[in-house]
Amino acid sequence: MISQLFSNPRTKIILVIIGVLIFLNVVATIISALFPSLPPIISTNPSNNAAKTTLDQPFIVNFKQPIQVTDFSLTSEPTLSWDITQTSSTTLTATHSLDFQPSTTYTLTLAWKNQAYSPIKITTMASQVDPLFIKQTNDELARDYPLAQLLPYNTDLYRVVYSAPMTLEITIKNENILPEKAFSEIRAWVTSVGGDADAHKYVISDKPLPSTAPTITTTPTKAASPSPTPFNWDTLQDDGT
Repeated sequence: MISQLFSNPRTKIILVIIGVLIFLNVVATIISALFPSLPPIISTNPSNNAAKTTLDQPFIVNFKQPIQVTDFSLTSEPTLSWDITQTSSTTLTATHSLDFQPSTTYTLTLAWKNQAYSPIKITTMASQVDPLFIKQTNDELARDYPLAQLLPYNTDLYRVVYSAPMTLEITIKNENILPEKAFSEIRAWVTSVGGDADAHKYVISDKPLPSTAPTITTTPTKAASPSPTPFNWDTLQDDGT
């Protein structure tokens, strides 16, 4: 009976079709293992061809399925250094250590397991301030004047300001206080606000504090006119007229 079944032309066609389908499925499985498909992206922020992108804008990618951050990399042209973090099971956020340059078109290329997605182009907003200069300035302030936002520091006894990088100038308001005591108390204050007391230098200001005495304005008075001398009739002599 089995031989009769396989001798049936229709059965042979069905078996051939089944065999082809099994073969194609095996091939598809092998190809999928060798060349896995990219996790589908739902959206990005900024989107492709976005204009007026802010200079500190991160690149956020939302996927249709859960992903692993270690599978991804991001490059850009012009070149920036990117740090990719996974903010949810389906979201990646890439930040750049330096701000974008103003009025510049960037091409961002995201890759999953070395397979690249279609590049995304964005154009940044115009700005008259160089973000690199801003970062360098902020770095210098943090390095040389770490307590700048807390100064001037004023008490009844002292006034403290920066006079040079890492140099605190102390104005003593009470003449009975010795410099050693001032240094000790200001060092303690630096430590209390989270500063490095040993890294700072301390100097006593030789500039006098502005006088707080009231200014008295005088108005010159007009000199009094001399009184007229009374006329003495007795001094007149009779001349016979």
